[in-house]
Amino acid sequence: LPFFGKYEVAQIDYEIINSYVNQLGQPPRSLSPSSIKVHLSHIKVILKYAAQRRVIVGLPQFTKVTMIDKPRAWFNSIE
Repeated sequence: LPFFGKYEVAQIDYEIINSYVNQLGQPPRSLSPSSIKVHLSHIKVILKYAAQRRVIVGLPQFTKVTMIDKPRAWFNSIE
């Protein structure tokens, strides 16, 4: 991910992850909360691998992304 290119893996903390999430939510990208959660899950997998390889001591805290439930409409019997 280009955003994290200027940081060493051990430097990535809550504030850096939060900055990344804020950037994803801003125009021109303006990603949905579900897309942001996918990005965070990928970052978490990478950092878990770094922890397993002892590059970092532990995982940083991750930003909570709240999602607004938008249920899809159902077809009725006529449709």
